[in-house]
Amino acid sequence: MGRRSKRKHTPDELAKAERKELLAICNQILEVATGPTPLTPAKQWEEFIEINNLVKKIQSKQLNDHLFTTNREEHLEGFTSWLKENGVSMDKVKVVDYGLEGYGLQATEDIKAEEIFLCIPRKLMITDENVKASALGPLVKSDRILSTMPHVALALFLLSEKISGNSFWQPYIDFLPREYSMPLYFTTEELQYLKGSHTFGEALKQHKNIARQYAYFYKMFQTNTTASKLPLRDRFSYNAYRWAVCAIMSRQNQIPDSIGSRLVTALIPKWDMCNHANGTITTGYSFQRETSESVAEKDFKKGEQLHIFYGSRPNAHFLLYSGFVYPENEHDTIAIQLGVSKNDRLYAMKSQILAMLRMTEPSHTFYIQKSVEPITVELWTFLRVFSMDEEQLKDLLLSSKSQELFANLMKPNCLVSKQNEMKVWSFLDVRLRLLYSQYQTSDQKEEEELKDDKVSYNAKLCIKLRRCEKQVLENAIDHIALQKLRVEDLPEEAISYTPEGVPNTPPEPPLASEEDSDITATYDSSERNSREYDFEDAPEDNGKGDQDKETREHLENGEDFAKSDSIAGSIKSDSESTLTNTSELSQVTISDDSGTSQVLDLNHNPNEKSKDQLEDAEAEGKEEVTEVEAKKGLVNGSVKMSNGESMNGTSKVEE
Repeated sequence: MGRRSKRKHTPDELAKAERKELLAICNQILEVATGPTPLTPAKQWEEFIEINNLVKKIQSKQLNDHLFTTNREEHLEGFTSWLKENGVSMDKVKVVDYGLEGYGLQATEDIKAEEIFLCIPRKLMITDENVKASALGPLVKSDRILSTMPHVALALFLLSEKISGNSFWQPYIDFLPREYSMPLYFTTEELQYLKGSHTFGEALKQHKNIARQYAYFYKMFQTNTTASKLPLRDRFSYNAYRWAVCAIMSRQNQIPDSIGSRLVTALIPKWDMCNHANGTITTGYSFQRETSESVAEKDFKKGEQLHIFYGSRPNAHFLLYSGFVYPENEHDTIAIQLGVSKNDRLYAMKSQILAMLRMTEPSHTFYIQKSVEPITVELWTFLRVFSMDEEQLKDLLLSSKSQELFANLMKPNCLVSKQNEMKVWSFLDVRLRLLYSQYQTSDQKEEEELKDDKVSYNAKLCIKLRRCEKQVLENAIDHIALQKLRVEDLPEEAISYTPEGVPNTPPEPPLASEEDSDITATYDSSERNSREYDFEDAPEDNGKGDQDKETREHLENGEDFAKSDSIAGSIKSDSESTLTNTSELSQVTISDDSGTSQVLDLNHNPNEKSKDQLEDAEAEGKEEVTEVEAKKGLVNGSVKMSNGESMNGTSKVEE
């Protein structure tokens, strides 16, 4: 027998062995995380656990990679000095620690409304152009993901500058938060507090996307000739990439490039310390002075915190992309996706009409708003078309009054018919009550959890989000009940809500784009669309280019969430619905994977506190509509369920 070698492995040999192990784990992640997103919350959770276990293996092998060795507070003075040295006036505002709310800006003197209180020169900003001019430039140009997703490239650049130790932006980077109160930092226990909310699936998808990207880039840094020569190769840990991604997602905005030809993603030091409050956008970019300039929306007293308005975004997005929930959010919404089932006998005519109304996707996203009018023009227009019978569809397409009928379709005071209008409101009633039933905890339990010191800060953010979303739904359900009463009081032949007939008024404006910016667009202040990118991989080029997909708020990685629109009778918490015809509904029976069934009383008001209160539907598992009882007979349902600072109702950008 030969003797076993007692030679010790050199550090280089150990490093190679560890890299080999990490590459193997990355290959496993890519295998699991490259497939389409599962359709049910239960399957999504199973996938998340599998991916998360692989990520934990990676983290356990990277314990010695310490990205931060000092406290954030130690760098405040250096950050302030750096700002002064580079032309930022510190006369009116200073950076202050607001505890759980994070750092913010405080007025050091009285500031009048419409007075400029902050100017940041372009040379201090970190933009796409800096990335392309750096050592990462050749890699960004050659890699498909980096070349089409500038926010991802910016994350790698930020991390490269962080580990270099001698970056021009080092004082700013050193003062960034060490971690973030965003779902990417949540534990498995904290994530489960999101169950019932559509944000649960979005948070799991975020984890999946970042794990997949990390695996992709780790392999690239080990195997790509250009990438392997970069210093980032030996410091590219999962925790480091997650930190950089969250820093970009929570702070990125868009400004004009150096020649004003396009918008580029940017980090704007000090300005990104401003926390959020309701209001209007009061920041612009000056081409002449090459600065971003912020104007006070109202009078601020000395010692008062200055807030800015982040844009018309729902709390779900605030949590996912900035790490806070704002209960006073006037622009809160719940997104739902609806589409006409291809099994619908009238699918061809309905889809043709919807295409003429610019609703061309297999499924379309609509919004339930937190307002006096919670149902958008776009949503009830879609449902009016969806609820039409064959004769009404033919009239709309072929009659001599076609143009007039199309115009009336989008007028809130008009009707296709009384029966059609009742179908619209009845469907929405069913839909929103089903959504409401997914929230499994009572208001009383949530109040107790918010007061419980044992419940973590992140978990409380999830609870606050659920409460906000339930309020949006409760308001909409109450509104729908009133609309149904209005319709019931109309004569059978009514074509308008008013006896005078149809007023010749234009439709209400559509809901503002989800890509609204915090910076206004004028001749001297370019439009800046602050996008909450979900850091998903860019889709393959299909010959037409990826421009449209790249400008979507959530890059979908080529996944078509409407693929299952032919599945009849299913309810899923993935924010989509495929529809068949319906009438005024009274009850719906739902069952889960285990076969347990329950009846949902659609005539019950979720705001009423009684023993008849809606029972919680199982958030996990596939739920199927097994029976729909209607007042006018049995009707088949084909529905898939749908569907982002701080404590004390204040805003929070950073942790």
